[in-house]
Amino acid sequence: MSGRSGSTAQRLFSVYYAGTAVFLALDYLFSVNVRLAFLDDWPVWRAVYYVFCIACFFAIRRYPAWANTIAAGESLVNLSGLIISVASRVMTPSAAVLDGEGTILTIEELQNFVLSGGVAWFAWHLRSRAAFEELSSRPAGRFLVSGKTSQNREKRD
Repeated sequence: MSGRSGSTAQRLFSVYYAGTAVFLALDYLFSVNVRLAFLDDWPVWRAVYYVFCIACFFAIRRYPAWANTIAAGESLVNLSGLIISVASRVMTPSAAVLDGEGTILTIEELQNFVLSGGVAWFAWHLRSRAAFEELSSRPAGRFLVSGKTSQNREKRD
């Protein structure tokens, strides 16, 4: 990652994971679960996941170069859980859903999807841009082939 975008991304991800305290307070004090909507039915796992998000904050602060990877990984785990949670209700709807009284997708789950999806997309975008910058900064023909550069190999042939 380039210097400026790397520090900006690290700060943004730090703020996002520091916001876990706000998400935790909204969840437990006001029953507004924006961050981990797919774990509503499992309060112990929800608490464990909040601890995991706090650990992500400290990991990003300790290892800033890993900020994109940590954020992308955590967000993809969150999105996977959300997708599985919603998909299971679509495949096996409850009696309340069949009677028209329940919902398959709640507003909290939709907010969770947008939030986690946005973080995952941002992390992926930054990582892709950094990889492109690294590849485009290499001189043409200077790729490793069996431990030797392709230019050295061409000279030998």
